[in-house]
Formats: sequence, C-alpha cells, structure tokens
Amino acid sequence: MTKNDILRLLEAYKDGGITKEDAAESLSKAAFEDMGFANVDHSREARQGFPEVIYAAGKTKEQVLAIFQSLEAASDGSLLATRASSEQYDFVKAEMPEAEYDEEARAIYIRRAKPVGAPPEDEAHEILIITAGTSDIPVAAEARLTAELYGNRVKTLYDCGVAGIHRLAAHEDEIRRARHHLHRRHGGGAGLRHRRPCERPCHRRADERRLRCGASWRHGAALDAFELRRGRQRRQHRQRLRCGRAREQDQPPELRGKLWQKQSISMHFPA
Repeated sequence: MTKNDILRLLEAYKDGGITKEDAAESLSKAAFEDMGFANVDHSREARQGFPEVIYAAGKTKEQVLAIFQSLEAASDGSLLATRASSEQYDFVKAEMPEAEYDEEARAIYIRRAKPVGAPPEDEAHEILIITAGTSDIPVAAEARLTAELYGNRVKTLYDCGVAGIHRLAAHEDEIRRARHHLHRRHGGGAGLRHRRPCERPCHRRADERRLRCGASWRHGAALDAFELRRGRQRRQHRQRLRCGRAREQDQPPELRGKLWQKQSISMHFPA
C-alpha cells in the first residue's frame, strides 16, 4: 500500500464510506500479504520508493503470476521478476498483457509511468556498467534493466577485460564522465562491484597508473591480490611487534631496550 492509498483510505473513513473495522483490516494488510507460499512485502514501496522485486528462479509459473497480480494491485511503481524463464513469461503474459520479457536479462517486467510527485530524472546522472567478458552480459543486462526501471540513465560497455587493456582505455572518456560504475569481472563470486569516479587529483593519477600497468582500475584481479598480500603482511608485522613488546616485559631492565631494538631492526616491511 502506497502513501496515496493510505490517504484515500483515511478520506473514505472520514467521509463515512467505510467503517473503522474495514479501515483497520485494510491497514493490517498494508505491511505484507500472506499468500501461503510467499509473504509479499507491500510496504517496500513506501519505505524505499520501489515495489518488491520477484526472484522467479525456483518458483512455479502460477506463483510468479500470483505475486505479480498482488504487487500490481498494491503498488504504483514498475514491477520486475528476475531470473525468469520464457515459460513463466508466457504464462504471465496471458493474464497480464502489459508484461514484457527481456531475454538477455532473463527478466519479466511491467514498466509504469512515474507516480505523481516523483522527483524528476537527473540528466547529469548516468550509470556505466562494464563487463570483463561476453559471458558476463546476462548479469550486467539484469543490472541495466533494474536501473532503467528505477529511473536511471544507463550505458553499457561489454568485453573490456584487462587481458586487452586497450579495449578499456578506448572508453576512457565515457568512464570518466559516468557518475557511477558497476564492474563485472570473471571469476567465481566476483559479482558486480560499484565504484564512484575519482574526484581527488591524487586518486585520479593513481587510477591512470593502474590503467597503464594493466590493472582493471581499483578492483582488478591483480590489484586485489596485491592488496590482500600487503594487508596480510601488515597484520603479521603488527603481530610481531606485539609479541616483541610482550617478551620485552619478561627481560631484565638492562636488556629491554636492546631486545626491542633488535626485534625492530630484524623485521622488514615493504613500502
């Protein structure tokens, strides 16, 4: 139930169109609807501005349709079901002709006009989605469709992995111009990574160095491995320092400073 629905309900009660029992029952169903196989969150749009998204994988076509119909009746925003099959889409389309299917994104959606009072679209706001390879396109397409349904301007760059860094460097102007970046790279559990563009000159220079040396910006696989190794070395260094201080307390006073000096000099920490 949206804010406008609640206002209409209160006006109807005020004018005597419904009883207080009917109003209370309607409000009790506003938070969520228990459908037996799913608890549909109808207050999601009031809390976050968008209706709940349906995860269609593992659901029957009848369940997907029932959730779509429930959300359509209780919300004003665009509706989306991700990881949906063409069979599920055909079943939903027969009952809801306004439903559409994006085969690349594997998603069923119903695009609705923006509700009255929604903020205008910011023309300067643009999301850029970048993938390392062609096999990453389905996940990136799902992110693209989701962002577009929520009122964002989106551009995509596919197959720009750092194995051929010139493919990424060729789009440098578009990358700098975008307000937000979503990176999708190869590897298990890599997922989509979000990044705001650099604003400080020192950070921008660091990004340029990474681009020249072949790292995929800040979240490249090579750079991730380096940062993990450096973090591990720092933790080991701090642990050695703590152990050195602990051992120093057990020594005679005349040896404490010498032991600490020896312990500090013997350790090497890379810059």
